[in-house]
Amino acid sequence: MFCHRAFLEPSNPVPPYLVPKSNPVTKIRLLLLATLLAVASLLNADDGFKITQYDVQLTVTKAAAVVVNETIQVEFLQSRRGIFRDIPTRYTLPDGTSRRVYLSNISVPNYESKITSEGPNTRIRIGSESVFHSPGTTLTYTINYTISGAINWFEADSTWEDRAEIYWNVYGPGWPVDIEKGSFQIDYPTGKESTVPIRVYRGTVGSTTFISIPNNKTTSDRTDIYTSEPGRLIGKISLPIPAYNALSVVIGVPSSNIPRPPFWITIQQEVYRNWGYLLPVFLSVILGVIWLAIGRDPKLGPPGVRFDPPPGIAPSFAGVLIDDKVDGRDITAGIVNLAVKGYLKFQTENPHGRFEPEDSYIISTGKQASTDITPFEKSLLEAINPGTMRQPIATLNTKLATAGPRLAKQLEEKLIKFGFYRTLPHQVKSTMISILIGFFFIVFWCGGGIFVSLAQTLGVMPTTASLFIGAITCIPVYLIFMNIMPARTRLGAIKHNECLAFYEAMKRRAHYKEWFTKTNLDQVKYEQFLPYAIAFNLVDEWGKICDGVVTEPPSFIDSSYDRSLWNYYYFHNSLNHTFHHVNSDMASSIAPPSRSDGGSSGWSGGSGFSGGGGFSGGGFGGGGGGSW
Repeated sequence: MFCHRAFLEPSNPVPPYLVPKSNPVTKIRLLLLATLLAVASLLNADDGFKITQYDVQLTVTKAAAVVVNETIQVEFLQSRRGIFRDIPTRYTLPDGTSRRVYLSNISVPNYESKITSEGPNTRIRIGSESVFHSPGTTLTYTINYTISGAINWFEADSTWEDRAEIYWNVYGPGWPVDIEKGSFQIDYPTGKESTVPIRVYRGTVGSTTFISIPNNKTTSDRTDIYTSEPGRLIGKISLPIPAYNALSVVIGVPSSNIPRPPFWITIQQEVYRNWGYLLPVFLSVILGVIWLAIGRDPKLGPPGVRFDPPPGIAPSFAGVLIDDKVDGRDITAGIVNLAVKGYLKFQTENPHGRFEPEDSYIISTGKQASTDITPFEKSLLEAINPGTMRQPIATLNTKLATAGPRLAKQLEEKLIKFGFYRTLPHQVKSTMISILIGFFFIVFWCGGGIFVSLAQTLGVMPTTASLFIGAITCIPVYLIFMNIMPARTRLGAIKHNECLAFYEAMKRRAHYKEWFTKTNLDQVKYEQFLPYAIAFNLVDEWGKICDGVVTEPPSFIDSSYDRSLWNYYYFHNSLNHTFHHVNSDMASSIAPPSRSDGGSSGWSGGSGFSGGGGFSGGGFGGGGGGSW
């Protein structure tokens, strides 16, 4: 026999974490809350409308979903656009934890509606921004929605069988006006049970006064009438429900009638609620497909190792091929290459023979431009144009302030001119940045409400935390694909591999001996390859490889220091320091100039029957609303 323990003894058979603690503090809090709501009711007695009829049709399915149809008839007392309905979707339990239910299939036939999240509630705002209803207007609104996750299950004991409990606030305590009349019908699955315990709580939030409804009978409570039938409870409410009061129903049925959902349903609901965390996965799949289709370089073998520069690739351009962008060190590499080829000279007045930016200069040798330099290097030489007067190295960035952006563009455009790319890498990246900005503008500025309403209507609106964290995590994913997306042509991939092979030889100490066994490494090669080391940002590594072959200052550096006392270690360190300094200056000179333009309710956390756990407004559903 299925009976409810609440009718037998006050002990509670349900897990203690599901049942609110009954203690003086809790009772005082509930009394205080009821008092505040009563005061609010008096202060808000005229909220611009009144509810003349409120009918609720509730169907609990065997799959533990609650399908709700509400018909609300209102009369406007002031000029209003419509009403809004707040439906709780997050409940705070007595132990401080929270529980969520899942809202879906929201519809308001014949009326414009907007769905938003308001704290623990989902708000359905009904009406048009531009249409006001005059006082005395009577309208009837039908609101449909489905809620999952709002059924409680309790284990069997010596007097109970396993049960599923429907604990529902038919009328929630969030309405600021009286509900003059109403009716409700709750349909639920039936089986072979002999008794279904039913209780109805009515009053202010926290009121534990209830009426038990016998099975298959009609019961009256003052002017309210309740009829119990197999699988159905019907209520007719004639006595007005005051503002901020509630009417809650508890029905216990065997869990075989409403079985616990399988674990995969729970997982599915969690995914629906937290799919924001999966945004980086979705983005990776989308961008991955695009990358495979149009953003991937042609497949080549590993770059290997080579001990000479790629043929026809000057140092500055090699630096661009390595990282697909023009850096300050690419410009520096071009300047040093001009010096290596005899077009420029560096002079230092350092008393110790070091090459420091503070006391070093650059001067023209007067050599006329020939075919041994590239068009870019020729433009660079013309831009520097030191003449016969010494020019401090520290002022090179000022000298190139005007020509720098043009030189950088000239160097980058060679990627297209030589057929290494179909589209410049920075243009691809700029396009992707524009797409990202446009997407956020459309979603959050123009169409955010549409996306939110659609997600909530479908019941797949994620939590704010998952959406925020997922969106933040998408940023590095997007940046990674943005950097690997520009696709090289086959020729570009070959030249890139050749530059990587030369880079590898300079970078890895493991190749130290091979430089001497496979090449005739001497001071001349040190100077010839130094511009490539600058472009690759490997000046220090290249200097260590050539430690044993460089015995005097490079031929393109003049110094009054006694060469017999010259120390390679000190010179190399100063050279590395100076080139880092110049690289930084060049980076600022090639950057393009900047432009300046001007009422809620909550599930009690336990059974609606036993241990004093039930009270008015303590179930799922309910909520409230208002006018706007």
